[in-house]
Amino acid sequence: MTDITELAQREKFEAWFKSSFHPDKTGPYIKDQLYFARKAAGAELVEALEKTQHRITELESRTVKLPESFKLAKSSSGLMYYFADEVDAAIIAAGIKVEDE
Repeated sequence: MTDITELAQREKFEAWFKSSFHPDKTGPYIKDQLYFARKAAGAELVEALEKTQHRITELESRTVKLPESFKLAKSSSGLMYYFADEVDAAIIAAGIKVEDE
């Protein structure tokens, strides 16, 4: 976290604290403890987010080598076709889950 982000979060917390608590009933010690507790909870969320983003990157980087394609003899469209079973096998071999509807 950068210093400017830390400062912005602290200022946002200070504004929330002033609007939520009566200054005569809470001292600076309580305010600091609340801030550090909030900061710790935020750090856990950031760590979880970073792990999730890393996992998404891993999943997006996977590639699947498709089987050899073929043309239908009577088709003039020029489209290439694959056997569904071979495609399913290639996808499963890459570790991607396949479900039928």
